[in-house]
Amino acid sequence: MQDLEKIIKQFKKVGPSEEYKTQSLQLILNTPQNQKSIISIKIKEVLKFGLALGLTGALITISLSDVFYTLNARFLSPIFLSSLSEENLKKEAGQIDIKITISEAKYYSGSLNKVAAALNEATQNGPGHLNSSILEKEIRGLNIDEENNNNIDKLLNKLIL
Repeated sequence: MQDLEKIIKQFKKVGPSEEYKTQSLQLILNTPQNQKSIISIKIKEVLKFGLALGLTGALITISLSDVFYTLNARFLSPIFLSSLSEENLKKEAGQIDIKITISEAKYYSGSLNKVAAALNEATQNGPGHLNSSILEKEIRGLNIDEENNNNIDKLLNKLIL
């Protein structure tokens, strides 16, 4: 324990040599100091603030003035907004009306033919889907007792119940 105390006391004596002290002191004192003048710093800050304030004011003035709308009307309107003129809108509305009536006419002509054919069949032979001979023929064609049908019945019962 005493040996450790002696070693620590010897570390207290450790220090730089006198020659190193004087050389480093002279080096520190002879190094030029970069001192910025307070006036130049304040001038830069004032200029930055003034520039930011000026740009903000210019943007507000431009956005509130008619310059933006005039440029928009001059450059964009002929290209993009030409279809919004009153004449063009009336023409398009007229064309839509014609298109609707043509499509309606085609639909009605097709449906009239189908209705006429169904009425002719019903008046001549009676409704075909209610004809007893046709129904009996279809019933004979069904295999009700097949195994697949029983499986389908079981599945349907499971779903329902």
